[in-house]
Amino acid sequence: MENNIQNQYAAYAKMASIVRQSPILKCECGSQFWREVYVIRKVNGILVGSSKPYEVLPQNVLVCDKCGRLCDEYKSDIEVEEDNASKIKLQV
Repeated sequence: MENNIQNQYAAYAKMASIVRQSPILKCECGSQFWREVYVIRKVNGILVGSSKPYEVLPQNVLVCDKCGRLCDEYKSDIEVEEDNASKIKLQV
């Protein structure tokens, strides 16, 4: 059992090292800090096994904590209004 714990710790230490060496995503404004917000999707109820005509489903995304821009990693998955395409305004 002690050997199993040592193996788990070694695996954790290796994963932590890999994460520390990975690049940090930065916004166009230079900030590296992000805030989690939600995009609400209206999905056909049949697709999600509901008897309702539609269901409302939240999808979490990241926006820059400094300027509010949507993280580039989500831009292909999220459609926002044209006037907000580069910036999602946050109500804080």
